[in-house]
Amino acid sequence: MPELSKGDLTLVIPASQTSARSPIWQLDGTSLKSPTAPVSASYKVSPGEYTVTVIGHNYGTLPIRPGYSFDLSVGGKATKIREGVVFSDAVKIVVPEDGNLIVIWENDDYLANKYDANLRLVEIRLDPTDYDPTFDIVKKLTAPVYTPLSDKEAQWLLGV
Repeated sequence: MPELSKGDLTLVIPASQTSARSPIWQLDGTSLKSPTAPVSASYKVSPGEYTVTVIGHNYGTLPIRPGYSFDLSVGGKATKIREGVVFSDAVKIVVPEDGNLIVIWENDDYLANKYDANLRLVEIRLDPTDYDPTFDIVKKLTAPVYTPLSDKEAQWLLGV
C-alpha cells in the first residue's frame, strides 16, 4: 500500500479491486454492478485523511426516477451521485489504521416497467489532504493516562 501525502497524485481505485463485497455485486470489467441496494464494497488503502469522490451511474434498460440520487456512505460519511451526474459529491473522510474503506449504496428505487435504479460503480478517487493530528495530540495530552505521541505526531508538533 503506497503512502500518500498532500501533493501526490490522486489515487484511483477501480471499483472491482475490493478486499470484500456484498455477494449481489456483479463484476463487469473493472466496474461492479448491482440491481438492488443496500450493498457494500470494501477497499484497502493507506490510513489517513482523504477527500473522496465516487464515480458511478445507472445501468440497464429502464431510466431512474426524475430527482432520484444514489445515496452512498463512504467511510461512514453520506454523499450522493445525483441524477444525470456520474461523480458523487466529494466527502472528507479519515481512513482508520486498518486501512479499510467501506462504500455502501443505501437506497434503491423501482417501479415496474417505468423506473429502475441499478448502480454501476466505476471507481473510487482519493485525494490526500494535509496531515493535521491536532485532535489526536490534544486527546493524548489531556487523557488521564499518559499515552506517548507517535514519531509523526511529535515531528508535526515540533515543525520538523
